[in-house]
Amino acid sequence: MIFIPKLFRSSEQPEKSIAVLPFTNLSNDPDQEYFSDGIVEAILNHLYKVGELKVISSTSTKRYKNTQLSIKEIARELDVSSILEGSVQKIGNNVRITAQLIEAKTDLHLWSETYDKDISDIFSIQTEVAQNVARELKATLTSGEEKQIKKNQTVNPDAYNLYLQGRFYLEKRTKEGFRKGAEYFEKAVASDPDYALAYAGLADAYFLIAWYGLSKDIMQLQTSEVYSKSKEFAYQALRIDKNLAEAHTVLGGILYWNEWKWEEARKELKIAIELNPNLVTAHSYYSELLDILRENSEARRQVNLAVELAPFFPMMRNLSAGFYYHEGKFKESLFEDLKALELTSDTIIHWGFFYNYIGLGEDLKAVAALEKILQQHSDTLVAKNAKYLKEVYLKSGINGLWNWLLELELKRSTPNPVSLAKRYTKVGKKEEALFWLEKYFDTHPSDLPRINNDPELEILRSEPRFQAMLKKMGLSDYQTPK
Repeated sequence: MIFIPKLFRSSEQPEKSIAVLPFTNLSNDPDQEYFSDGIVEAILNHLYKVGELKVISSTSTKRYKNTQLSIKEIARELDVSSILEGSVQKIGNNVRITAQLIEAKTDLHLWSETYDKDISDIFSIQTEVAQNVARELKATLTSGEEKQIKKNQTVNPDAYNLYLQGRFYLEKRTKEGFRKGAEYFEKAVASDPDYALAYAGLADAYFLIAWYGLSKDIMQLQTSEVYSKSKEFAYQALRIDKNLAEAHTVLGGILYWNEWKWEEARKELKIAIELNPNLVTAHSYYSELLDILRENSEARRQVNLAVELAPFFPMMRNLSAGFYYHEGKFKESLFEDLKALELTSDTIIHWGFFYNYIGLGEDLKAVAALEKILQQHSDTLVAKNAKYLKEVYLKSGINGLWNWLLELELKRSTPNPVSLAKRYTKVGKKEEALFWLEKYFDTHPSDLPRINNDPELEILRSEPRFQAMLKKMGLSDYQTPK
């Protein structure tokens, strides 16, 4: 069981808070898993619109599929007062959905219902479930929320089915998942040209493909072209539905990661959060923008909200750890890295350990973390050299280790410019660090704006060449930490 820090927990679970567990797929067909997952997402999308409700993201509830934990235990881990669980059985055009709302502290069934309907009735079922949950939790709906919770993005079952498959594959966060996700979203909008949420999904898929540098591999297009298409899809979604938080969110991401339009991005992301306070992606994207702009206090507040809504999503923990590190709060950063490691085996977490242990003056632990990183490195050259790590440290300490890492990176067939720049700053070679940063700058990578708030590069801030890069990105007015 993972302990959630007090920072994100209240002494009592919020009365108007809920987690929707994965619905059991009773179709006896593993290929229908996307459909039962999609039903949960659709119900969540309705519940997200209720401002008074705290709604946990499915990124954290998916871990409870086939769990042996009790409702009380799950609610305690997620810090919610109620749980919605259910099952889905889809046979041809017929669907049977059961849903039950349970009060965690008493195990009392607040509401339950079974629906035997044609697939075309799926939209009214989802709306009704969400309305009943809001009613039972005594959430007061504004007129706008009442309208939004009743709204369905499409009445076309085929388009809806294709959209669910698109989301299913996109959530895999793999190259193949991105490709198939985009294909299904394209089919969804072809089936229903007025399906705003499907256009937002398409925008999301293209945005992620571009951000991860997969434009040529998947689309056979330049990164700039894929970003441009993503923006077109986001705007198309908003032309159909101007109140679609998902579209405002991806548009905000495009505006700052690709176009460096900081205040326009801020506006879009604030709109998204206002429209959907429970949308984890909106909070996380906004926190990253604020981190870039050195608005550390508000970045912390936003990432805390994201972690609260998705406590078992390793990406949110990793993001939180990075922000703490930027503020020199190494113990807090290390705590978040430890939480992330319980949720994923991704090697990137060990980099957090390495830097935090150095910050805390625990060199031997830093060396142990680095050894794990190098042993698991995808580059054979790096992996083979892992065995020399301890010898280098014992001979010349951390400073010698930085020089050794620098030389090792330079020997790679495609050295990482940012890694080189950071390592050159560690050994006091500013000119070389600036050279590699400028080389990186010329490729216009998606994560380039992060250099504005990277503590490893702070030594370069007073350098005219570094300032010139920040000026080109429009970051000259965002130099003072807040």
